Amino acid sequence: MKLLKKVVQFCTQRKSRYGYRKITALLWIEGPINHKRIQPILQYKGLQCRVRMKKQKNTGQTAKPAEHLLKRKFHAKAPLQKLVTDITYLPFGN
Repeated sequence: MKLLKKVVQFCTQRKSRYGYRKITALLWIEGPINHKRIQPILQYKGLQCRVRMKKQKNTGQTAKPAEHLLKRKFHAKAPLQKLVTDITYLPFGN
């Protein structure tokens, strides 16, 4: 019962921003405790932390596929004539 009161107190003080991991870390300062004891208490009392949605960054640029210059002709007459790499992860302008 003492542990239950402490867990409820931590949640109400922090306005349910902390999850079971953070509360376990705070209670670990007082003594060793496992997260498997904290999580069921939070679920029983309905004190789960609120999950925030991640924001997507807008680059302001529209995706436009590049022209296929090699047209699947990968064989070259000499070395280092045709170099190919994948740079789809790099954001570019127009």
